[in-house]
Amino acid sequence: MWFRLSMAQKILFVPSMIGSYLRVALVDDDVVRETVIPIFFDMLQCEFHLSPLRNFSKFANETIMQLDCLVDEDCGGEKFKEQLHNIMMDMSRSDTDLVVEGCKFVALVDTLLQHLFEYREVRTNGYCIENGMDRTVELLKFYKLIGQADLYINYVYKLYDLHMLSNNKIEAAFTLLKHAETLSWAECELPTAVLDAHLNRQCGTQRQLKEALYNEAANLFDEKELWEESISILKELTFQYEKNYEYEKLPSLLVGLFVSVYLMQRLAELYHKVSTQGRVACTYFFVGFYGLNFPNYLNNRQFIYRGNECEAIVSFRHRMLSTFPGAQLINTMDECSHLSTHDNKFLQIFPVKPLFESCWEKKCSNRLIRWYFKNNRVQKFEFCKGEIRKGTKWTELEDNEIMRSWVIRRSVSIEEQLPNILRWSQITTFSDPIECSPLMEAVTTMRKNNEEMEEMAHVVLSTPLESVVPLGGKIRGIVQAFVQGGIKNYKIFFSDRCASVLTTEEHELVRQLRTLIKNQVPILEFCLYAHASRDHQVNVQFHESLVASFYEYKANIEKQFGKVASQLPPGCSIHLLQQKGDERRVSSFETSSTPSVMSVFKRGGGATKSGRTTPRKSSGLKSDLKNAFENGIAKRISSSSDRSFEYNSNENSSTSRSALDFSRFEHPLKSISSLSLQMTEDDATLKSLKLGERPTDTQIVPPPLPPRRTKISILASQHFSVLSCQMLPTVSHCYEIQMEICTFNGSQ
Repeated sequence: MWFRLSMAQKILFVPSMIGSYLRVALVDDDVVRETVIPIFFDMLQCEFHLSPLRNFSKFANETIMQLDCLVDEDCGGEKFKEQLHNIMMDMSRSDTDLVVEGCKFVALVDTLLQHLFEYREVRTNGYCIENGMDRTVELLKFYKLIGQADLYINYVYKLYDLHMLSNNKIEAAFTLLKHAETLSWAECELPTAVLDAHLNRQCGTQRQLKEALYNEAANLFDEKELWEESISILKELTFQYEKNYEYEKLPSLLVGLFVSVYLMQRLAELYHKVSTQGRVACTYFFVGFYGLNFPNYLNNRQFIYRGNECEAIVSFRHRMLSTFPGAQLINTMDECSHLSTHDNKFLQIFPVKPLFESCWEKKCSNRLIRWYFKNNRVQKFEFCKGEIRKGTKWTELEDNEIMRSWVIRRSVSIEEQLPNILRWSQITTFSDPIECSPLMEAVTTMRKNNEEMEEMAHVVLSTPLESVVPLGGKIRGIVQAFVQGGIKNYKIFFSDRCASVLTTEEHELVRQLRTLIKNQVPILEFCLYAHASRDHQVNVQFHESLVASFYEYKANIEKQFGKVASQLPPGCSIHLLQQKGDERRVSSFETSSTPSVMSVFKRGGGATKSGRTTPRKSSGLKSDLKNAFENGIAKRISSSSDRSFEYNSNENSSTSRSALDFSRFEHPLKSISSLSLQMTEDDATLKSLKLGERPTDTQIVPPPLPPRRTKISILASQHFSVLSCQMLPTVSHCYEIQMEICTFNGSQ
């Protein structure tokens, strides 16, 4: 009956009848499909010839919409896809006007049906939620590519729901931003599809919805400690408000851990977190899927997965094997594409290291800021494996484990940066393997050790709660390398025999190795200085053994490579300063943080670490401070930890001692040095001290280096409470204020 209608009559049923005919064509009957499918081409042909623009956009859009709904209702299969392709292709080729556009549309429908069938298989056959996310992303990418905005938004929210169900809040935030990207900042009406699907979040315009999506994404990033992404979003919102002079809307953004008043303060808080709070990095893993028992979209594919924080390789492997039951683990880093033809499932899993642009290393001096660029928004990764080789020119020089050890390095690039809307991304390119000789690996190892030691020393100096034990172990592993040999293993590289067999590039590597070895000496000295700053935590005999070994190590280096200058400022020492008799250790440093005086003095009396009892009156304190500074003695405060403090409290004390209260000072957070100078100049200041409660808003922080003595302006806590209620003009000003109070953990 359809073919008896005229073209003018047929166009009246396009596109309204497409869904009904598709439902019939999706019936599992070859004869029915053979009869109905030609009607689709006739509809396409009818619209093409009658349209002023010579296209069939209405037919195409309706067909895609109906297929998405009907396949999701478990209609159709591979036979329908095959018959639709064959019949539509033959009929398109028979029409000279549609031979190009018609064939393109058939290919597009083929791709769509493939994605829809895979998505349905994951949803109905009990596959893991990760596969569901992966197929959802493929569909939303496809719909974005062909311009189906309504279907694109639909699958964006399906992906968002899956992420929230899995507690992937970072990926959920990135997914929300995908919807926000489709909206404008103008006060335009929302698309009908968004309103019909109730995705407008009670917003009436595109601008309102975009603001709501930005705020929610910023909160999700803040919750998962990806503060840099929150800052980027809030900056965009600030720009839009200032651009349109909507200052009255600024308070609406203030949703965070603290009830703030202005957007600038929230930005300042985020900047403060970035620059002061350490974060745990996620681990990354190479995952390869091989075997015919995997779906086609997984077989012979390799991905980089973003694991959980501090997730070990054992835990990740167990999780992946549970996700893909029946899979066998491959313990190799070699290429395994030959396994893709086996009737089984194989998983290849090993850790990889993210590679970031080296330019950020030069731009960012703060290690906490560099952390973000090292572990986020990365698109290139590296993995390496060891290899034992004999009979090389290196083993001819000296046949030992070092000279036989080679390292094969490879890097991979992925399709999308991580983190993103998924916790994984497919590998697109593999680099050629780079064979690293023992000399190249020696340079790499020395550079890595130097960077790690310097980083650990800065962490110990800047983070009071960080354990000093790893730093001590690192120092000992170098200056007392009795087992592995340390730099003695590299002595052969500086011999005349070795120089005679080196190439030009290898001579340059030897020069770099010599420089790195010499540079390690001042780094070790700096590490010992940092280690000594925790004199209340380290063992005296252990530290002094490290110092003695360091001097011996330094002498050997200088004997072989020449004099190495110290980089410590005058007056700084790598030795522990022990108390003798009734002497009190006094801090000679002024830092941006304030050591707790109550770590030395205990309420009600108690013994100091030296064993003597503390006097009741404070006049002794003034005398000790005055003598110490007049004699130029640089000593540290014995900033005992809570554990040592409790230990001291159990010792017998013959004299009771009350706590000191510095609350009457105009600037209670002044450094010990400036406080002592004030005492020596004005005796009335000392008399103003009163007995009171133990301060709780200070912490023990060792001195940074260099310099040891600096003039620092520290804001008082009462001033900060006033500033928190005032409008701050710029983000940079907020940031400067926050950085001045960066160690004041007890503030607001």
